Order: sequence, then C-alpha cells, then structure tokens
Amino acid sequence: MKFSTTEIANKVFKKEFYGYCVEEVKSYLDGLSNHLNQILQERNSLKEQVRLYESQITEFKQNEQILRETITAATQMSERMKEEARLEAQKIISSSQEKSLQQSQEAAESLKKMYLELAELKKAKQNFEINLKALAKSHIDYIDQSAQSTAQTEIPVAVAKTEVAEKTSRAERSEEIKSSGFKVQPLDFA
Repeated sequence: MKFSTTEIANKVFKKEFYGYCVEEVKSYLDGLSNHLNQILQERNSLKEQVRLYESQITEFKQNEQILRETITAATQMSERMKEEARLEAQKIISSSQEKSLQQSQEAAESLKKMYLELAELKKAKQNFEINLKALAKSHIDYIDQSAQSTAQTEIPVAVAKTEVAEKTSRAERSEEIKSSGFKVQPLDFA
C-alpha cells in the first residue's frame, strides 16, 4: 500500500465511542510505517548510487586530467621532435651544401691545374719541335760543309755519297724521334 502526502493529510478516521477506531488507525500507521521504510530504503539506495556515481565521476575526472596531461605532453614531445628533426635537416642540408661547394671548388682547381699542365705540354712540344728542326738544320749544314770540304780534299765521290746517305738516314731518324715525342739535344760535332 502506497501513501501520498495528500492522503496522509486528508485521512479521516471513523469515530467510535471514545475516539477513533483503533484497528483502522493501527492499520493505517502500519501501512504508513512500511511505506516510510520503503522510502527510506530507496533513499539510502539512491544515496549509495549517488555516492558510487560521484566516485565514478571523480575517477573519470582524474582520468580526464591524466589524459589531458598525457595529450599535452605528447603534443609537446611531438613539437619538440619536429623542431629537432627540422634542425637536423637544416644541419644536413647545410653540410651537404658546404661539401658540394668544396667539391665544386676542388674540381675547378683541378681543372685549372690540368689546363696549366696542358699549356706546359704544348710549350714543351713546341720547344721540342724547334730544337728538332734546329738539330736537323745543323746536321744538314754539317753535311753541306762536309761535302764541300770533301770535294776540296778530293775524296772520292763514292765516299761522299755514303756520308750523305748516312746523314740523310740520321735526319730521317731524327724525324722519327720527333714524331715519337722524345726530346733530342743538338750534338756538337766540332
């Protein structure tokens, strides 16, 4: 049996000879007492549920705070890692650019040295050709002088021809030496 506050306030008991009907009042009070006990139990149960819910809410708030701190820490770590990676990338790029510049300069210097060596080799070749021509000319002049002196001393013509052939052969050998790249110094036959 459930009671409402209006029922309790408006309840009318039958009057009997010296007052209200004791059984009806006792029955009503027993019902009211039972109903009040149910309400108190419900209230206690609800209080326990509220306490559990508040405990869960507190736990959830603590977990939420931990999650927020974790997210904040992870965000900060991520930003720090990004910054470190960016700085490392800049170092690598700078180092690569410096190495590239250094290698370019070294290559340019090496090329310059090669051009200088080539110019020196060309000069050496020209000097060799000039010396070889001078040597060949001095040999030809020597042959001419020898031929004149032999004619004057009346050496037989056969001997002079042999010497000329020999000197011509030397001139041809000098020309072969010139084409092979060897440097020949003029000889002094005097």
